[in-house]
Amino acid sequence: MKKIVILILFSPLLCLGQIHNRNAIWCFGDSAGIDFNYSTPQTFTSQCKTRGSTTSIADTLGNLILYTAETPWGTITKRVRVFNAQNQILQNGDSIIGLGWYRENVVLPYPNHPNQYYLFSVGATTDYGLYYSKIDMLANAGLGTVIQKNIQLLPYQMQDGLQAIKHGNGRDWWIICHRWDISDNNFYKFLLTPNGLIGPYIQSIGDISYGSLLNMNFSQSGSKVAIVDYHGLFEIFNFDRCTGDFSSIPFFTFPTTAFNYNLLWNCEFSSNENRLYISGGQQISYLFQLNLLDSNPWQEIDTLWVQNTIPYSQGQLELAPNNKIYFATAWNDGIHYNYPYPDSAYYQENMNLGVINNPDNLGSSCDFQPFSFYLGGNRTYLGLPNNPNYDLPADSGSSCDSLPYVTVKELQKEKSNLNIFYHSGWHIAFVNAKRLRGEKYVLSVYDLMGKEIFKEEGTLSSSYFTGDLNCSGFANGMYIVNLQTEKEVLSKKFVKQ
Repeated sequence: MKKIVILILFSPLLCLGQIHNRNAIWCFGDSAGIDFNYSTPQTFTSQCKTRGSTTSIADTLGNLILYTAETPWGTITKRVRVFNAQNQILQNGDSIIGLGWYRENVVLPYPNHPNQYYLFSVGATTDYGLYYSKIDMLANAGLGTVIQKNIQLLPYQMQDGLQAIKHGNGRDWWIICHRWDISDNNFYKFLLTPNGLIGPYIQSIGDISYGSLLNMNFSQSGSKVAIVDYHGLFEIFNFDRCTGDFSSIPFFTFPTTAFNYNLLWNCEFSSNENRLYISGGQQISYLFQLNLLDSNPWQEIDTLWVQNTIPYSQGQLELAPNNKIYFATAWNDGIHYNYPYPDSAYYQENMNLGVINNPDNLGSSCDFQPFSFYLGGNRTYLGLPNNPNYDLPADSGSSCDSLPYVTVKELQKEKSNLNIFYHSGWHIAFVNAKRLRGEKYVLSVYDLMGKEIFKEEGTLSSSYFTGDLNCSGFANGMYIVNLQTEKEVLSKKFVKQ
């Protein structure tokens, strides 16, 4: 969708293109789209046919560059597709990892590489792992090409809750995810720099999260992050954009019984970061507001909305460029699964978004209006685009607010290294690693379906590791070797032939 913006002094539309917002275009749901380049956001029709798995990015003038959407229901292979501004699928832009969950994908500009982008994706229930694909929007005569696709970074079953936030230098990006094949409190982090990806780095903090659905939302400044899952977990941490570390907020721990509702669906900060909004519920759906200036905010939770006629109707909350928060809801008949909607299913719940018009305000003065933003005849499910704050500047006054910076240089220099050499005559894979951090290790081997076929645990005597894998019982093909310590995970592929 290419726009020509003409500024006319007497126009009833106030063009906001000069705000340089790369989050100005949203594509989601059943053909829904919103353009926030105007004082009154405009709707348009996208190529989305999806309950989730969308992310979009515009240029600094607010013109759409690309967006993602899952393949329509009924397609033999459920995957994600990448579209350009002309609503065309990019060359090689189909079959991206993703299954229609809600925070499986995020697209990021490749630092210092104009017109190139990284698309990250996670597999929660199929295609286990964290993956990336690289996009060149100048290729194919400017229509865009996916030049690398589905490169695996982690082999685990990942929670649906992928998120990204800018590094404190205002250029690089942190990518953060969480696995759910085991119940733990480990967060996996990568850093995207002009030289590519560094990581993963692992941090253990907070309560244990388990299950497939987790939502992680950063505040606009990136200094705080709120996390919810559908088993009732709710946490808020400080975040250091220089180091990528979470830290607990003193006297600000939320009990898991704070809401007394199992399914906490999504959360979003107001623009001034003083209020937090949470959607949740099962047979009855809710929208809550928390006052984060209160030292005990969970004791005075403000219930803004209750929906008891349609179960599981609450969805994503997202702060828009106009500083309003939009709330996606879905319709169902209470009996049948609602995806895809029947052609006759047009109701207020799926033809409109709710809007929190003044989210910085307390209580009813935040002016939440359910079903108040009409999507122009298109429909929504529970998902909204998983767009990070693309325009977040450097963290002024921090230790890394200017370039060049020290932290990443040191990480690059001291980066751990894993090498695999397979000897076909001996049917042995020799494993060597150096500069490891940690005291204990787990060595695992996975086939390409994500099935673990070998596991060994032990204690490291130094920062070096050597080992031999007897592969005589392995079928010919490609395998993934995973070496994990308490502080990092290293992965490498090899082929037995």
